[in-house]
Amino acid sequence: MAGFVEGREEISQFVRASSEVVNRKIIDSLSPASIDIMRAAIEESERKNHDYVGPAHMLLALIRNRETGQILSDLGVSKLKVVSAIDFILGRGDRPPAESPQLSPDGFGALLAAYGKTRTSYFNQPVLIGPKDLLYGIVLEGTSVGAGVLESLGVTPVRLYRHLYPSEFTTESQEGQL
Repeated sequence: MAGFVEGREEISQFVRASSEVVNRKIIDSLSPASIDIMRAAIEESERKNHDYVGPAHMLLALIRNRETGQILSDLGVSKLKVVSAIDFILGRGDRPPAESPQLSPDGFGALLAAYGKTRTSYFNQPVLIGPKDLLYGIVLEGTSVGAGVLESLGVTPVRLYRHLYPSEFTTESQEGQL
């Protein structure tokens, strides 16, 4: 039994170390613009007295960003509708949290999805995660308030992907020429 407990502790340490490596890889892969988005998401969380940063906070930061705000506008998403929906669903905390907000599990999932997108699109070449990749990561994560708000406004993973990465699609007439 002692070996089992020691082995479990060893595995536990490995998992913690592995997640630190994954976290570091993701953080190191954020573009300067995405770092600014994440800072703005932290500010959104603090403004709402939340102790976490999730995809909804990231979405609030993204909709205020010129590039991703325009993308969402092109898809028929109104800034006012996004802000109103998130405010209604999440509300506001009674008082500021005692500590700095932490990334929520679904926030991590959105970052991980964005990281995965950049790796699959560019054949595992080192590519930075840009703001539009963060937006796609939120939609792809799919279970969060941010993803739900976008889905309720007609932004599905396929629709957003086709809008963000049109060069990855070919028309039927182009396929015949290949």
